Amino acid sequence: GMSQIKTLDLSGFNMENVEQIPWAFQNCTSLEEIKGMETWTLGKVVRAIDMFKNCNSLNFIDLSNSSLPSSANTNGMFSMSADATDEAKELFVVTSDAKIMSYNFKSSNRTAPTLTVDANGGTFADGETVKTKEYFTVTPEEYKNPEQTIQKDIENFGEFANSGYRFKGWEKVTTQSENVGKFNASY
Repeated sequence: GMSQIKTLDLSGFNMENVEQIPWAFQNCTSLEEIKGMETWTLGKVVRAIDMFKNCNSLNFIDLSNSSLPSSANTNGMFSMSADATDEAKELFVVTSDAKIMSYNFKSSNRTAPTLTVDANGGTFADGETVKTKEYFTVTPEEYKNPEQTIQKDIENFGEFANSGYRFKGWEKVTTQSENVGKFNASY
């Protein structure tokens, strides 16, 4: 059944007039990749309930061109089963869609690639010693330029101070080669 599928190529699918897409990939537990979704517009979708529910192995979704209507029902769109024994699963979505960007991924038992910046013995202006930013979603532009996006987010963390030291720059202590991995970094 659908639970054994690892890769889907949906390139060329015209989704322009689709109104109902609930449960489309629900329980595709082995699904690791869906090709072609970056061209989907989804502008007429009314229901996308549980669309990617329990896609345990799917950690990247490219919905670059999707523009869901604000009234679309996205309840559980990216949800994972939340039994006490179930671990949250990482998910990274490329989109400019406001509806998807405001989706509550945490309540759907999802985690995100995370940028962690440690003041290394100092503190930021607000007194914190570590700052983090979760990347559940990034825009297509941010995805194409991860280093620039991360640099901007680090600057947004604000100044930090460490008595007796002068700041010379950030040193990256972890790295990954793919764009998704680049958003999962520590400085």
